[in-house]
Amino acid sequence: MGEIASAAEQNASRRAAPPLLYMLIAVVALATAASGPYATNLPAVAISVGAYCLLPIILPSARLRRSHLVGPANWGLLYFGLTLIVMPVVVIWSGPRPGALRLLPSDLYINLALLLNTLAFIAFAIGLSIPARARTLLPHPILPVFDIGVVYCMLGFVGMLLAFGSVSGILDYFGNPAAALLARESEPTTIGAAAATFLRPFLMVGPVLVWSWWARDHGGTAPAVARWVRTGVVILVITLAGATFSFNRAAVLTPIIALIAMYSRTIRRISAPFLIGMGCVALSAALAAGTFRSSNVDAGDALADPAIRDALARAVDPVEQLQIYGGAPQFLGFLLEANDFSDTNYWGRTLLASALLPVPILGKPLRDQSGVVLFNRLIYGDGSVVDQVIPFQGELFLNFHIPGVVVAFVLLGMAMRRLEIRIDSSRDPVEQYAVMYIAIWLCFLILGSLASVSQIFVYFCWPIYVYAVLRWASSARAQHRGTLLAPT
Repeated sequence: MGEIASAAEQNASRRAAPPLLYMLIAVVALATAASGPYATNLPAVAISVGAYCLLPIILPSARLRRSHLVGPANWGLLYFGLTLIVMPVVVIWSGPRPGALRLLPSDLYINLALLLNTLAFIAFAIGLSIPARARTLLPHPILPVFDIGVVYCMLGFVGMLLAFGSVSGILDYFGNPAAALLARESEPTTIGAAAATFLRPFLMVGPVLVWSWWARDHGGTAPAVARWVRTGVVILVITLAGATFSFNRAAVLTPIIALIAMYSRTIRRISAPFLIGMGCVALSAALAAGTFRSSNVDAGDALADPAIRDALARAVDPVEQLQIYGGAPQFLGFLLEANDFSDTNYWGRTLLASALLPVPILGKPLRDQSGVVLFNRLIYGDGSVVDQVIPFQGELFLNFHIPGVVVAFVLLGMAMRRLEIRIDSSRDPVEQYAVMYIAIWLCFLILGSLASVSQIFVYFCWPIYVYAVLRWASSARAQHRGTLLAPT
């Protein structure tokens, strides 16, 4: 059975993007950057573009996979494409936007940040190229997926009621999330509130299980309208449930992307133009959701009054939002400059505190030692506000300098290669969804922080943990039954 994983990996490698594509990307990116008004401020872009486009020619495993565009390795390569090509070009044409920073770092440190991101990509590409041991597949689990999905939906709905008190409370939240979130900040943390936090993610996974039960047996032969209607309903439920987490865009988009990965493998492959179109729609919706969340405007008033809608639209700076969430180099540069290019070495203290920060009880004593608090203290002058995400590359550098960055991203590349093999060789649609979900959040280390990823694994992954235990138990029983029936 182990040969299945090797065959899947070899086929994916043969269907990788051709070297000519990377040469074309390099020419277009460098020409665009060279003609921008801030081109002389960011000379390191030539190195970042060169590394991103030339290294995959040398290391075929670091090329984009064309077989299934939405996959673990491609997701990591996409994030690095944002940090090494898209963001530098945007900065060159529009200038670096400060976001919440007190002041912008000097050009020297912005260039050093871009070089550090380039080093992280090289390490990631090396990790993708390290051969992975073929996976031995367990017997296909026989699980009541539909029943589990229904139970998950019920648990998630209970979590919604615990969080908002009633159905009307849920509607009030969506009517004016800013006011609802402000009111909830003053409420004490209770057992019910904690249970609501852990249970609501089940409502994002339950519909996926029900959908996978239908898709595995009927999805391939069902009419296109039936497929898209069913998939649209699942996406709608995921969006509503995920939006209850303070309208966090990543909490909504990540399960939807994992669902798309499962759809592409279970029913039919999705083309690149369609994915690009969906990405543009999702980006626009994410910007609108972020503006609505912080506006303290009633949804009914916004829908009824064009003036309110126009004011909300003018409040959005899409370029600044793109730089903030796309990992523009000035934010890492600010961290490097504020610490004098890591004159102080923390030897893992902030990394440990950041990883444990979301863990109840254990993380509280370490809060002030975390990289999150350190970064926000540099921005705001104190640690009372912690709403900015410390770049993972920067926190690694503060703790272990360049060796820390190299080792961490080699390991991340190795993890993506193994997850790629697992999702390609899996026969279980739900496992495909879970692998992609985990891969997306691990790749968030390229753009985000260790504390953010840790928070997801502590609070959001319980539906996956439960399903994994059930799947393992079912496979173990099937394997044991086969052993008992085998001739002696």
